[in-house]
Amino acid sequence: MRRVIAVDFLTEQRTVNAQYYSNLLKNTVKPAYRSKRRDIPIRSAILLQDNARPHTARLTMEHPPYSPDLSLYDYYLFGPLKKALGGLRFENNANVESVVHEWLRVKPTDFYRKGIRKLSER
Repeated sequence: MRRVIAVDFLTEQRTVNAQYYSNLLKNTVKPAYRSKRRDIPIRSAILLQDNARPHTARLTMEHPPYSPDLSLYDYYLFGPLKKALGGLRFENNANVESVVHEWLRVKPTDFYRKGIRKLSER
């Protein structure tokens, strides 16, 4: 288990649809994986996502690997992140992104490992 590979922030009231998600996988996640995990083939990676329509659309399904499990990891990750951001005020989106990136960066590897292990408890 390693750290977060890619983070995407929705700005300007965008909506995630199949095209947006497919482009995100192709143009952000895949290159980030290849640059950060050169020692591990991309085919051996497991992409954790839920059954939201953009994740299950035919266009998205062309980007294996795909996990149809409901993402309990979202609850594990976003709860503490929401708590960490609670009460903070930001002047712009760049400040929010910077704080979130730093929060993700300083989390120990065990934090992510524990979240993944919790999936099997369900």
